[in-house]
Amino acid sequence: MDELHANLFIGTTEKANKEEENNVIDSMEVAEKIFTARNLYCSSRLREYVISAEEESLSNTQICAQRKVFANIYENENENIKQEWEAKRREHLSMQPKIKGLIMEELRKNKSISYKSLSGALNFWCSADTIRRWVTSREGFSLYTERVIPKVTREIRKLQNTCHIAKGHQIELRESGERVEESAEI
Repeated sequence: MDELHANLFIGTTEKANKEEENNVIDSMEVAEKIFTARNLYCSSRLREYVISAEEESLSNTQICAQRKVFANIYENENENIKQEWEAKRREHLSMQPKIKGLIMEELRKNKSISYKSLSGALNFWCSADTIRRWVTSREGFSLYTERVIPKVTREIRKLQNTCHIAKGHQIELRESGERVEESAEI
């Protein structure tokens, strides 16, 4: 992405203005409502919980229930812990004006970075979904797809990758998706 496109990407546009009220990247007021000391505490504890969970995957129900448990724990914490998380909140919010630039910097470094990796590069300042929604809301946003093959099923893809190479056959696909095999002259 060149400098001109980057500036357009970051710059305020009509499309972005509609979204500005609803995201933590553009609006400090929204960030202050979302990033409370309690929410940061719960997110931090929840991240630790998910990482240490012995099960391979946790359901959304389990995660929501655990978030409630951590919210209750926070409410019962002593004042020193709450003051510590209030300081972390102020530190977290101080990053808000820099986040757009950090996102752009990471995208310049690696144009094919996933939203999840981008969130990690920002030290999980906000979620991958928040970044995705913000990026896709920018005017001029588009995805570049390297290769699109319509009507290719897994079976056909497997055949393309193995059969015609290994057996010396060419596989021709008709528009209906029907497969026609022809012997290749070797």
